[in-house]
Amino acid sequence: MSKSEIIVPASTSNLGASFDTCGLALALYLRLEVEPQSGGFEIIPTGEGAASVPRDESNLMIRAARFAAEARRQTLPGARIRVDSQIPLARGLGSSSSAIIAGLSIYEALSGDRLSQADFFDFALHFEGRDTTYAAFDRHTSQVANALITAGVKHGERICYLGKNSDHYFELFFGAIKMGAVMTPLNWRLAPPEIAYIVNDSAAPILFVGPE
Repeated sequence: MSKSEIIVPASTSNLGASFDTCGLALALYLRLEVEPQSGGFEIIPTGEGAASVPRDESNLMIRAARFAAEARRQTLPGARIRVDSQIPLARGLGSSSSAIIAGLSIYEALSGDRLSQADFFDFALHFEGRDTTYAAFDRHTSQVANALITAGVKHGERICYLGKNSDHYFELFFGAIKMGAVMTPLNWRLAPPEIAYIVNDSAAPILFVGPE
């Protein structure tokens, strides 16, 4: 099996007031050279975050590749993966998202199994060990909608969310849509006075805060 090259762009999906409801690809790239080998995975990183990213199978890319292989009932060989990243870590430029997409592409390169766009979205709903099916997601968003109504949130009112990337954010977002409220995401990188101004200006009766 020959070497494969994988290129994944950074994105703005964690930036600005729109938070994860829209995104834009940027000219910063995660580049991989995947060379199959026996004896497991070896990560050789350069560029952004090279000193801190795991170099073994605990790396997010390999975890994503293994997850896809298990879901598709495939067995992956090992690989030597040279990684050159221009995407800063924990700066709102989609470093984790790009790693997950790269991992799914590693799976494709090593297995020969091509994933559809729907497959990519399905696997992306696996977040930090939690699997979210569409049925469960629909049920959770309905529970959020009912809870907001019970809490007294009215149609057209805003609710605020302050936190980092999470699958729970989407449950809040679509739950609010179901009952007619408007989600106002807050960029966690803002200074406290800026956050306070947005919350007060929105007149939101409820502020949701992430664990961090």
